[in-house]
Amino acid sequence: MGYPTLEWSAILACDQRCCASTRADTSRTGLRLNLRPPNHQWPRKKMASIPNDACKDCDAYYLNVDLGETQTQTEKMSMRRHLLANFGGSARRGEHAFTFVELLVAIATLAVLAMVLIPALARSDDNGARMVCLHNLRQMGMASNMYAGDNQDHLPYPNWDGGSDATAPRGWLYSMNPNNGLPPAFPGGTIPSPYSSVAPYSRLAYALGAWQSGLWFQYVQNTKSYLCPVDTESKDYLPSSSLGGRANKLSSYVMNGAVNGFPSGGSYPLPCKITDIWSPACYLLWEPDENADGQGSPGALEYNDGANFPSTSEGIGRLHSANSGNMLCVGGNVQFVTVLTFKAQSVTGSGLGPGGKTLAWWYPGAGNGN
Repeated sequence: MGYPTLEWSAILACDQRCCASTRADTSRTGLRLNLRPPNHQWPRKKMASIPNDACKDCDAYYLNVDLGETQTQTEKMSMRRHLLANFGGSARRGEHAFTFVELLVAIATLAVLAMVLIPALARSDDNGARMVCLHNLRQMGMASNMYAGDNQDHLPYPNWDGGSDATAPRGWLYSMNPNNGLPPAFPGGTIPSPYSSVAPYSRLAYALGAWQSGLWFQYVQNTKSYLCPVDTESKDYLPSSSLGGRANKLSSYVMNGAVNGFPSGGSYPLPCKITDIWSPACYLLWEPDENADGQGSPGALEYNDGANFPSTSEGIGRLHSANSGNMLCVGGNVQFVTVLTFKAQSVTGSGLGPGGKTLAWWYPGAGNGN
């Protein structure tokens, strides 16, 4: 289609209202074209001469284009696209600038969205870590059942050894005995550590041997399955025990000392059979309380070896919830146990089992499980 001849009209008031001129009547059929390029340089097009009475503050010029009363809407839109393509301005019909109030509304809307989305994303990360931890404990449950199946229903030694006895039997998690599973790269009589004892506590080249010393490694060979992703970020995880760190860095989970009756004095009774435990819901493995001795301080006995008392003094961890933690039961299932439930089950002789055995205190060789 042919386009009408473009002629410069008298200068109109610019959008910023900084020009003293009055706005021309635009009620006639047509478009008003803003010919102020972003860099204030006029496009090199063959056009009428630019008037000299432009706005002194913003150099805005306007061009009125009469499209005629008889043109169709399609032709008018085509003309609009032609003007925009050739002059780089913005053809408009009664449009207004983006106001400061509208900008504030947009910013406020984004702020509200951020307040809604950021906590949701944080919860998503927490739920992801919780699911990893649940999966880890399920792997431990499979290892427990397979070990019992291979050892006449006996559970492994729970590593109830204080972390300092080279004569202690090889346990579910590690060995300290050079003659019974401890690799030669690690010193006897201490829990094998996969990390250097000096900052930045880098992982040792032979670190895998520390986990290989444990009885369950033959069933669960992924070292990440022994560690909660939240727990490994704790301030006491990497430093050596001489600097306030934990002695047991191999697992975030500890076994119930009820497996062999909470012995003392360096004695190591034979672990009980899984079939002798009064209920498959009894507690076997859990994360201890990370804040047992204050914020960020699990206490000296939480990770001094691979086993714990099922008591509130050592507690159940709350790394994934404010009032509950993950628990592996003897039957292999994983539960989310609240602190109140754990506390109730920690009262000796108050349970529903024989002799008042509870889900926490269940040692078959004692009348009340303790």
